[in-house]
Amino acid sequence: MRFVIVFIMLIVSFYTFGGKMTKSKDGNKWRSESTSTIYNLTDEQKFELENKSKDGDSEASFRLYQYYCFTINNIDEQLRYLEISASQGNIIAQYNYGI
Repeated sequence: MRFVIVFIMLIVSFYTFGGKMTKSKDGNKWRSESTSTIYNLTDEQKFELENKSKDGDSEASFRLYQYYCFTINNIDEQLRYLEISASQGNIIAQYNYGI
Protein backbone atom coordinates (compact mmCIF):
# COMPACT_ATOMS: atom_id res chain seq x y z
CA MET A 1 0.00 0.00 0.00
CA ARG A 2 2.87 2.38 0.78
CA PHE A 3 4.32 1.75 -2.64
CA VAL A 4 1.07 2.79 -4.31
CA ILE A 5 0.87 6.01 -2.29
CA VAL A 6 4.51 6.90 -2.98
CA PHE A 7 4.04 6.12 -6.67
CA ILE A 8 0.96 8.34 -6.91
CA MET A 9 2.74 11.19 -5.13
CA LEU A 10 5.68 10.86 -7.49
CA ILE A 11 3.45 10.96 -10.57
CA VAL A 12 1.55 14.00 -9.26
CA SER A 13 4.81 15.85 -8.60
CA PHE A 14 5.91 15.38 -12.22
CA TYR A 15 2.72 16.99 -13.49
CA THR A 16 2.83 19.97 -11.13
CA PHE A 17 6.38 21.27 -11.50
CA GLY A 18 5.10 24.46 -13.19
CA GLY A 19 7.14 24.47 -16.34
CA LYS A 20 7.50 22.69 -19.62
CA MET A 21 9.87 20.30 -21.30
CA THR A 22 11.68 21.36 -24.49
CA LYS A 23 14.25 19.67 -26.68
CA SER A 24 17.78 20.97 -26.63
CA LYS A 25 19.30 22.58 -29.73
CA ASP A 26 20.92 19.33 -30.83
CA GLY A 27 17.55 17.59 -30.47
CA ASN A 28 18.86 14.69 -28.40
CA LYS A 29 18.11 15.84 -24.88
CA TRP A 30 15.08 17.20 -23.10
CA ARG A 31 15.36 20.07 -20.66
CA SER A 32 12.85 21.67 -18.33
CA GLU A 33 12.09 25.37 -18.31
CA SER A 34 10.71 27.30 -15.37
CA THR A 35 7.55 29.36 -15.63
CA SER A 36 9.47 32.63 -15.34
CA THR A 37 11.71 31.58 -18.23
CA ILE A 38 8.72 30.69 -20.40
CA TYR A 39 7.01 34.08 -19.93
CA ASN A 40 10.13 36.29 -19.96
CA LEU A 41 10.38 39.06 -22.58
CA THR A 42 13.29 40.96 -24.05
CA ASP A 43 13.12 44.75 -24.03
CA GLU A 44 12.31 44.73 -27.75
CA GLN A 45 9.49 42.21 -27.32
CA LYS A 46 8.08 44.18 -24.40
CA PHE A 47 8.16 47.45 -26.39
CA GLU A 48 6.47 45.78 -29.37
CA LEU A 49 3.75 44.24 -27.20
CA GLU A 50 3.13 47.55 -25.44
CA ASN A 51 2.56 49.23 -28.81
CA LYS A 52 0.23 46.44 -29.94
CA SER A 53 -1.64 46.70 -26.65
CA LYS A 54 -2.13 50.44 -27.16
CA ASP A 55 -3.49 49.66 -30.64
CA GLY A 56 -6.14 47.35 -29.15
CA ASP A 57 -4.52 43.90 -29.44
CA SER A 58 -6.01 41.87 -26.57
CA GLU A 59 -3.50 39.03 -27.01
CA ALA A 60 -0.59 41.45 -26.61
CA SER A 61 -2.20 42.90 -23.48
CA PHE A 62 -2.73 39.41 -22.07
CA ARG A 63 0.88 38.45 -22.85
CA LEU A 64 2.06 41.52 -20.93
CA TYR A 65 -0.19 40.48 -18.05
CA GLN A 66 1.51 37.06 -18.06
CA TYR A 67 4.94 38.70 -18.14
CA TYR A 68 4.21 40.88 -15.11
CA CYS A 69 2.44 38.05 -13.30
CA PHE A 70 4.89 35.17 -13.76
CA THR A 71 8.24 36.88 -14.36
CA ILE A 72 8.40 40.30 -12.74
CA ASN A 73 5.62 39.81 -10.15
CA ASN A 74 4.51 43.44 -10.37
CA ILE A 75 0.92 43.36 -9.13
CA ASP A 76 0.02 46.88 -10.28
CA GLU A 77 1.17 46.25 -13.86
CA GLN A 78 -0.30 42.76 -14.08
CA LEU A 79 -3.72 44.01 -12.98
CA ARG A 80 -3.44 46.95 -15.37
CA TYR A 81 -2.80 44.71 -18.37
CA LEU A 82 -5.35 42.15 -17.23
CA GLU A 83 -8.00 44.87 -17.11
CA ILE A 84 -6.91 46.23 -20.51
CA SER A 85 -7.00 42.76 -22.08
CA ALA A 86 -10.42 42.03 -20.57
CA SER A 87 -11.80 45.33 -21.87
CA GLN A 88 -10.39 44.50 -25.31
CA GLY A 89 -12.46 41.31 -25.39
CA ASN A 90 -10.03 38.56 -24.34
CA ILE A 91 -12.27 35.87 -22.83
CA ILE A 92 -9.59 34.36 -20.57
CA ALA A 93 -8.69 37.82 -19.26
CA GLN A 94 -12.37 38.55 -18.65
CA TYR A 95 -12.70 35.34 -16.64
CA ASN A 96 -9.51 35.99 -14.65
CA TYR A 97 -10.46 39.62 -14.03
CA GLY A 98 -13.93 38.57 -12.89
CA ILE A 99 -12.56 36.24 -10.24
